[in-house]
Amino acid sequence: MKQQNGQNYANIDGEFGQATSIVEGGTIDATVDTIAFYPTGRVQPASVKITASDGESVTIACGAPSEDFAIAGQ
Repeated sequence: MKQQNGQNYANIDGEFGQATSIVEGGTIDATVDTIAFYPTGRVQPASVKITASDGESVTIACGAPSEDFAIAGQ
């Protein structure tokens, strides 16, 4: 994870900066390559689908800059 620091991006320290891997055979598909979270509390709209090796999946999405990410369909 990175955060913008002026014109550059720097690694995030602490718990939220740690890389996380998925279980072998799982996939993550997103509508964008990166998701921007702004200091104003807004976020870049996006959708992320996480699929396990057994085919079970969950999609989390944010449809508008003023919305929170949530599990799609809930």
